[in-house]
Amino acid sequence: MNQIVNTFYEQSRESDVLIRWNGDQFVAIFMGMKKAACWSYAQKLLEAVSQKKIQYKEKSLHTTISLGFSFFHKNDKNHLAAVDRAESALMEAKSAGKN
Repeated sequence: MNQIVNTFYEQSRESDVLIRWNGDQFVAIFMGMKKAACWSYAQKLLEAVSQKKIQYKEKSLHTTISLGFSFFHKNDKNHLAAVDRAESALMEAKSAGKN
């Protein structure tokens, strides 16, 4: 898990924040990121993680991640609305075959 988190930080800006949310799930905050930049950032992160070879005991593991992006909307009552949309996008990514 640490190697994947480190990969996130290698691919991110100094202003980006990663928060452990629930077990193996994380929430990332990308202040000022435009919607148009999400897809290319996601592809860059997916590629960087999938290229990592993680050693576990005597095995080299191939890892993937699934991502769900969301943005705050003017009519959101609180941050949970954006988190719920991101979680829905994450579940959609996982059901589409992960990574």
